[in-house]
Amino acid sequence: MTVYKASFRTPTSRYISGMRSLFAIFLLAPITAHASGGDIVYLVVGEFVVLTLVITSLNVVKIVTFEKKVLVFVAYLIGAALSLWLTNKLPYSDNLILINTVCLATPVIAWLSALWLMYRSKGRNITVRSRGDA
Repeated sequence: MTVYKASFRTPTSRYISGMRSLFAIFLLAPITAHASGGDIVYLVVGEFVVLTLVITSLNVVKIVTFEKKVLVFVAYLIGAALSLWLTNKLPYSDNLILINTVCLATPVIAWLSALWLMYRSKGRNITVRSRGDA
């Protein structure tokens, strides 16, 4: 006989727990900063927005297996690491536009490429809303 435990977490407590996780991720974002002060704010906020889009897409896009979701997220992480490696030695103030573009575009390209490959491997549309399963 299977016994199921009831969850006493309310939707509000789940929301607050999720917000704490996002806040912790946002606090880790300055670790990747190339400079300090007001110049880096756009890059940090941009990286946070891209990370939020990636996490949201993993919940919205219907990818059947957990392993494929992990592959999409790992592709994003590889893109982020690659962009930091490419721009690590460049002086930020002299190459502001180049660094911001590379640090934001490389993870986005890796993420969208991984989603596209998952779409191609499936052979059909992968969004929940388009299939009518919602």
